[in-house]
Amino acid sequence: MQRLLIVIFILSAGWLNAQTQSIRGIVLNNFNELPIEDVQVKVLLNDSIVKTAFTNEKGEFLFVKVPLGMYDISFKHVNYESFILPDITLISSRETYLEVELVERLEQLEEFSVSKPKKDRSKTNNEMVTNSVKTIYPQDMKKLAGSLDDPIRVAGMMPGVTSDAAFSENFISIRGNSPRGLKYMMEGIELFNPTHFARIGSSGGTFTIFSMQLLDKSDFFTGAFPAEYSNAMGGVLDVNFRSGNNTSRNYAVNIGTLGLDLAAEGPFNKNNKSSYLVNYRYSVVGMARLIGYPTQPTYQDLSYVLDFPMKKGNLKLFGMAGTSDRKRIAVADSTVWEGDIDRYNLSLRGDMMTIGGVYDRNVGEKTLLKLTLAGGASRQIDNQNYIMDDYSEIIRRKNEYSSIPLTGAFSIKHKFSIRHTNKTGVSADYTTHNWDVLKYDFERAHLDTLVIGTGASQTYKAFTQSRFLLNENWSLNLGVAGLYYSVNQKYSIEPRVGIAYETNKIGRFSLAMGRHSQIENYATYLYQSSDSLGNTIYPNKSLDFVKAYHAIAGYRTTIFKNHYLNVETYYQYLFDVPVEPNGTFSMLNIAELEEVRNLSNDGIGENVGLDVSIERYANKGLYYMINASIYSSRYQGGDKIWRSTEFDQGFNIKFLAGKEYIVGEKKGKTNYIGWNTNLAYVGGRPYTPIDLAASEAEQETIYNESLAFTEREDNLLFLDVTFTYKINKYNHTGIWSLQIKNLFSNGNAIYREYDAVLKEEVTVPSSSFFPNLSYKILF
Repeated sequence: MQRLLIVIFILSAGWLNAQTQSIRGIVLNNFNELPIEDVQVKVLLNDSIVKTAFTNEKGEFLFVKVPLGMYDISFKHVNYESFILPDITLISSRETYLEVELVERLEQLEEFSVSKPKKDRSKTNNEMVTNSVKTIYPQDMKKLAGSLDDPIRVAGMMPGVTSDAAFSENFISIRGNSPRGLKYMMEGIELFNPTHFARIGSSGGTFTIFSMQLLDKSDFFTGAFPAEYSNAMGGVLDVNFRSGNNTSRNYAVNIGTLGLDLAAEGPFNKNNKSSYLVNYRYSVVGMARLIGYPTQPTYQDLSYVLDFPMKKGNLKLFGMAGTSDRKRIAVADSTVWEGDIDRYNLSLRGDMMTIGGVYDRNVGEKTLLKLTLAGGASRQIDNQNYIMDDYSEIIRRKNEYSSIPLTGAFSIKHKFSIRHTNKTGVSADYTTHNWDVLKYDFERAHLDTLVIGTGASQTYKAFTQSRFLLNENWSLNLGVAGLYYSVNQKYSIEPRVGIAYETNKIGRFSLAMGRHSQIENYATYLYQSSDSLGNTIYPNKSLDFVKAYHAIAGYRTTIFKNHYLNVETYYQYLFDVPVEPNGTFSMLNIAELEEVRNLSNDGIGENVGLDVSIERYANKGLYYMINASIYSSRYQGGDKIWRSTEFDQGFNIKFLAGKEYIVGEKKGKTNYIGWNTNLAYVGGRPYTPIDLAASEAEQETIYNESLAFTEREDNLLFLDVTFTYKINKYNHTGIWSLQIKNLFSNGNAIYREYDAVLKEEVTVPSSSFFPNLSYKILF
C-alpha cells in the first residue's frame, strides 16, 4: 500500500510540474481555401523555438504535450508570404485549434532567401481590400476592457470609430457617419440588425444576438470597402462563424451579472470530420420577472453552426435567433408622478431569426464556387402609451415593424494567373414588410397615421472585383458594384479602385477610392401625407439613394520590434442626401427611425479626418494600443447652410493596454492572472436645443430646428477595466472575470425632452456604470 501511494504521488507530481496541451490546425491557401503541404510551423516562446512541425498533404499540423503558456506561432513556406500569429494562450481544458490562410508569393523563392517572418495580425479574410480594415480576433473580444465579449464594442475601440461608453447604448459612428451607415454581412448576404434591444431603423443595440463563442476572425471595414460590399455608407462588419471541434467534445458554462451562457461543440462523425457548435444565452436579470418584477429587461438567444465536409465541397448550416424585451409601467396615480416620464407605458421589444446554409466547392485549383441561401423573420416594437389626467390611456406613439427576408447569393473566385485573381457575385433579397407608425396630436386630439407600410421589396446586388500583382511591390484592386431597389425603382453603379506599394524597408503606402450608396429604411419610402384635396399621397416613393465618394490614403510600417504604426487620412463627400425641403432636417443625423418626413434628395455632406494607431502586439503577456482620430463632419440641409452633423465630435483618443501573468509555477501549476484597461477621451456631441415655448403649447418636445446642432455636450472621459484569473486543472479550466464598464459613470444623453409635468427641459441619460462579475468553466 505504501509503495502504491508513492507511485501515485510521483505521477501526480509529474503532472503538476508539466501541465501540457496540444496545438493543432490547418493551413490553407487564402484564395481557393485548399490545403498547403510542407508549411513549416513553429511554436515560439519569447522568440525561442519550442517545437517545430510541417503540414501534411491535408495542410494539417499537430503539436502535442506543449507546456501551458503564452506563445507565438510562426508559418513559413517558400511559395507563400510568411508571418507570425501572436498571442496564443494555452489552457488545460481543451486543445488550441488554428485555421490559418497564407497568401501566395508573386515569385517563388529558394529556401535560403525566405526572410524572417514578422508578427502580423492584419491578415484579412478578404484579400481584395486595400486599406481601412481591422481584423477582429476572438481573443480581442475575450480580453479588451469594456468589450463585454461583444464584437461591436470591440469595433468601437478601433481608430476612426466613435462609440458611447455607456452600457445600454451600443451604437458606433464611423468617421462621422450615422450609426445607420454600418451593415452586417455574413457569407455574402446582408443580415438584419442582429442585436438585442435594437431600435427600429438602427444598426445597433445593447448586445449582438450571436455570441462570441461562435465567432472566428472577422473583418471590420471603415471606408472605401471592396466592390462586394454595397448598400453601406459608413462601414461593414463581415461576420465569420467558426466550425466546431471535429475531434473531441468541449463544453463551456458561464454565469455572471449579464446572464447564463452555455456552449457545446464536437464531432458528429470523426471519420468525415463533420461537427456542431451551439450556444445559448439567457439574461439573469430577466429572471426577476418570474418573481413579480415585470419591468426588468430580459433577453435570450440561440446560435449554431453545423459543418459537413463532403467529397466535393463543404456544406455549412448556420442560424441565430434572439428575443429581447424592456418595459416601463406607469402608475395611474398623479400623486406619484414626479415627471412626465412617469405617465408613460413604454415597450421596447425585438425578435429576430436567421437560418441559412452555405455550400462551397473547388473546381480544380483555380476556381471556387460559393452559394448561400438564408431566410428569417423579425419583429420590432417601440411603443409609448400615455396616461391622461383622467387616467385614461391613449396611444402616444406606435412604431411597429415586422419583416420576412429571403436571400440568396452566389459568387465565383477564379485565378487567371498568379498575377490576376477575380471574384464575381450576385445576390437577391425578397422581403415582405409590415410597418405601422402612428403619432398622437395633442392639439387636435387625433391619432395621425404616418406610415402604413405593408408590401414587399426586392434588392438586387452584383459585383466583380480583381486583384492584380503588378510586381513584388505594387498591387492593384479594381472593382465595380451594382445596386437596385424595387420600391423606388432606383439603381446605382459604383466603381472602386485601390492601389498599394509595399517594401520591407519602408512599409506600405495605399490609396483607395470608390463610390458608395445606401438604401433608406422601407418606411421612409412609404411615408404618407395628404394633398390639398385630402387624398393620401406618398411623397417619398421616388426618393433616390444617398450616395458618397470615399478617398483614403494610408501608411503602415514597423517602428520597432512588435510595434506597428498605421496612419490614414480620408475624405468622404456625400450627395443626394434626403433632406426636408428648405429645412435643416437631414437623414445624415438619424441613428434610428423615430420620425419620417417629406424628403427630397437635395442635401450634401462631408467627412474629413486623420486616424493614427500605434499598436504593440502581445509579447511576454503585455500589449497596448493608442488610437487617435481628429475629424470634421458637416452637412447641408434643404436650407443650404453648412452645419455640424450630430456625429461631429471632433476627436477621440483611446488607450488600450493589458498584461497577463503566469502564476503558480513554483507549485507545478500554470494559472494566469491578467488586467486590461481602456481609457478614452472623446469630443462632445452636437445637439439641437429645445423650443420651450412651442413645447409647452404642444405638450410635447419641439426642437428649435433653426438652431440645429449649434449646442454641444461636454467632452467625456471613459474608463473600462477588466481583471481575470484563469485556473487550469487537469480536466477543466475555471475563469473568474470582473469587467467594469464606464468606471467614471460618464455618458451622452440618450434624449433631451420637454417634461409637461415639470414644464422644463429634462435630460434622459444613458445607462452608465456597469460591473459584470462572472465565472466560466471550460471542460
